[in-house]
Amino acid sequence: MAIKSRRTVWKGKKVGGYIFILATALVSLAVVIFITATQMSGQGLSEKSLTDECVAGVADGDVTVDGRPMLWKLRNESDLTNDLNYFISGIEYSSGLGLTQYSFLGMGPVNDSPYGSVRQGLNSQGLAVGWNVLDDGGWQLLNHKALGYFDNVNQVRVYLNNMTNLSTHNYFIDVDGEAVLWESQTGDGQHWEYNTRAPARDNQWIDGDNADGDGNYATGTDVNLSGWVVRANAPGHFNNDGTDDLWNTDRYNVGRDVVGSLVYNNGNGTALSAKKLAVNFFRRDALALDNTVSNMIVQGVLPDEDLRLSTMWVLLGHTETGIFVPVWIHGVESGGSNHVPQYLNNRDDGICVYTPAKSMQNEGYYEDRVQARTLPFEGQLFDVVNDTLLSDWRSRNWSDNSVVNVIGEEMKRVQEQMDYDAYKLLRYLYDYGSSSNYAPTVSIDDVSYNGMEATFSVTAGDTDGDEFTYRFNFGDGQINANATHTYAQNGHYLVSCTVTDEHGISQTDWIFVTVHGSDPPAAFNKSSPSNGETVQSTSPVLSWGTSSGATTYEYCYDTSNDNACNNWTSNGTSTSKTLSGLSTATTYYWHVRAKNSSGSTYSNGSNIAFWSFTTAAAPPAAFNKSAPINGETVQSTSPVLSWGTSSGATMYEYCYDTSHDNACSNWTSNGTSTSKVLNGLGTSTTYYWHVRAKNSSGTIYSNGSGTAFWSFTTAAAPPAAFNKSAPINGETGQSTYPTLSWDNSSGATTYEYCYDASNDNACSNWTSNGTSTSKTLSGLSSGITYYWHVRAINNEGTIYSNGSGTAFWSFTTAVALPDASNIYLPLIFK
Repeated sequence: MAIKSRRTVWKGKKVGGYIFILATALVSLAVVIFITATQMSGQGLSEKSLTDECVAGVADGDVTVDGRPMLWKLRNESDLTNDLNYFISGIEYSSGLGLTQYSFLGMGPVNDSPYGSVRQGLNSQGLAVGWNVLDDGGWQLLNHKALGYFDNVNQVRVYLNNMTNLSTHNYFIDVDGEAVLWESQTGDGQHWEYNTRAPARDNQWIDGDNADGDGNYATGTDVNLSGWVVRANAPGHFNNDGTDDLWNTDRYNVGRDVVGSLVYNNGNGTALSAKKLAVNFFRRDALALDNTVSNMIVQGVLPDEDLRLSTMWVLLGHTETGIFVPVWIHGVESGGSNHVPQYLNNRDDGICVYTPAKSMQNEGYYEDRVQARTLPFEGQLFDVVNDTLLSDWRSRNWSDNSVVNVIGEEMKRVQEQMDYDAYKLLRYLYDYGSSSNYAPTVSIDDVSYNGMEATFSVTAGDTDGDEFTYRFNFGDGQINANATHTYAQNGHYLVSCTVTDEHGISQTDWIFVTVHGSDPPAAFNKSSPSNGETVQSTSPVLSWGTSSGATTYEYCYDTSNDNACNNWTSNGTSTSKTLSGLSTATTYYWHVRAKNSSGSTYSNGSNIAFWSFTTAAAPPAAFNKSAPINGETVQSTSPVLSWGTSSGATMYEYCYDTSHDNACSNWTSNGTSTSKVLNGLGTSTTYYWHVRAKNSSGTIYSNGSGTAFWSFTTAAAPPAAFNKSAPINGETGQSTYPTLSWDNSSGATTYEYCYDASNDNACSNWTSNGTSTSKTLSGLSSGITYYWHVRAINNEGTIYSNGSGTAFWSFTTAVALPDASNIYLPLIFK
């Protein structure tokens, strides 16, 4: 059995007396820090403030050790213990608000009605609230509204700014990392928001370590207030610009200076942690009062983490003599409607740790004696939660409901066991005196495997020299004292080892183990589509390498870039999968894992190593040509080609030629226009044309085919210009049988001539002359002027000679001579 007792020598290390030395060192450290805090604040343990005076604060990730926001609250009351209650969603806890949307943990006085006033708490959305008394007002409504109905600080901000009856100090953090504090006094008309990152706070400083030696901690310049805010509800302490009044004293200055020292560690830049805050702020300064009734510290989460990992540290008992234990709302929810650990809720069994712890304070037990017994115990709780539990839970697949259910059960088990251990220690100190017993210590150092068998190596000790017993909970329902355990099936288990001394005081350590009888599948990688690739098809093929030992592969894909997926699907032993029905122009994220009876191995070495591919946009939609109609004869040699719109097209191209071969080589871009005017075409020519639409995903041809060319034929040209030639214009002495002649007109199919004796640029007796370019007239009168014209005609038109329909020429016939046969001359005889 690999268990090391308090006097066992293991691997060359003597553990006997170790805890005593550690406790002594911690006591010394406690005294040093306490003295420092007392000096800083100018206050001592003898400070007595108002009975309802509370102190609280918030810090954002800029000043916390892990980048997660924090909220803390120390609540004082005259003599009123507090309970932690679970408020399940779907119930109206405060009149007028309706059914709650979110469940939450709310802390309030035990004498309030069930599910009554909530003074502070954490909801299932990771929104936490702290509250300090300031007269009366609407704080009850605000706290119930915030925890039951809101999931971020901005929603609270809008709601709070609309409240007119509010006199309160409230503190909030959310999963987006926002940390703010509000102060509101209706009577004075004051309403301030203190945002930890407000620009005004960058210019404020405190001398947290009195570095300048002047004894005034408000005059130094080594601690910047940006990133955190501390408040005490009385007296008021705000300036008109919403910044801190550094000259206020008492508990506000105590909280401000002590936390400032924790954050900056005397200027060395050590960030704030829940452990440091609990040990150094709640215990070792002037805030350890005899009227403290409740405390909490809420550790938030990073924006990309599951909000169910928000951790609420609740103090069992009094500030000076209590112990912080963790509570996760997810663990509470897994246990039923109100499964708060029993010693945090007085109604569970009538036992409340507050009363004995307060009695220890009233009995005058020395602080160092109490802390020497409780602080090593408490420090172990913070370490195992932050280093073991949360780190493992953060790495789990929170999109898998079965995994989430397991985590909930683990959280429930952890908080119940830690709660039990802490209560037993405090109860014993109360019953038997502050110097009567030290808690044992335990650490699970290592685990070795032999197939399905796991053997745990444990170091345990007790400063008092007590004997102790072991109890292992192996996480599979089996509990016994043997450090070696054989698991029935492969899996990931939360194992605890609880050591109990002879006085019944116990302490527990935790470790996660992964058990498998054979090796899980070997490492392998995805292969295609390449990460970030754009694929043309909406039915791409996913492919990956072979994983040795795999009995099946599972693939998963979705459109959410969140490193998670919930639709894992078996693909048998095939290393490829053809998807179908994907959307165009969409990015998909995919992953593959190999499985066998020993576990799962994710491709590319990580369960969050998702690859992405983007489907191309859809190709252009079908469309048709519209004009010229197929086979049409067009009159113009500059026709307009036109076509319909193709949805998705980023460009159109047209092409035409005179070859009737269903092909074309001179495709030309037309941009996004759906028409094109051609120029310079030949007459009496048949052209063949086509149009296609394009985008980055492809090309679509009009009328459904790359060979669906349409044709049009240009009309023949009208007759060519020509001129008349004879008789020359204006010529006289012409025969009454003149011959009209003119030049040839290319393209003419017939000529028409016309003449008359009217000089009016018009003629009505046009006569066809066939294709002859001359005409001999007859029957003209002598001495008459005639006006004549010629025109050429074909199917495409008529052209007049000499370029104009009014370009008539003229000629004049000669005067006729008398007939000699009819002339009788007298005979004159002499």
